[in-house]
Amino acid sequence: MESHVLELELEESTIEEDDVLDYFMEAQRMEEEDEIPLAIECYKEIIHVFGDYKKKPAKYIHINGYFESPPPLLVLSCALNSLGGIYMDQEQYDLAMESFYEATLCWNENYMALLNMANIEREHRSIEKAIGHYKHIIKLSEKQNAGGSNDMQEQTHDAWEATWIIGPHQKCVQQAYYMSA
Repeated sequence: MESHVLELELEESTIEEDDVLDYFMEAQRMEEEDEIPLAIECYKEIIHVFGDYKKKPAKYIHINGYFESPPPLLVLSCALNSLGGIYMDQEQYDLAMESFYEATLCWNENYMALLNMANIEREHRSIEKAIGHYKHIIKLSEKQNAGGSNDMQEQTHDAWEATWIIGPHQKCVQQAYYMSA
């Protein structure tokens, strides 16, 4: 198994905003190959590119068919969610919750991050808070589907939208309904 180690310097970013998708895909590959420390460094490098995203919140708002590939702010949200998933696997629940929360700061419709927060609450903290997160996912989904033209089920999507947004949203909403019943 050949390793594609990326040079990472967290002091000064070695990548630019346009490169975050490539770094994200590399981090995903590293996770699949159980190169977790390297995946963590890739995710942290993506986060570092955006530097002050917490101080100057910018939210990704999805417009169907507008982007040809996942835009950098969406990739940041997904990187934060993936990093949180690693922390969750390592039973570092406070770090995981922080990462998931930050993922929702960038994209408040990151259903996967919301679902992950709910699952940590359900398993390790407060069932009431967990149910609140599950219901929030359902509410976001209903709001998203309320406008007719915003109905994600009936619109044409680019392949990346189906993979990054539509599929995960559908799975998360199904699980949220199930868990909040």
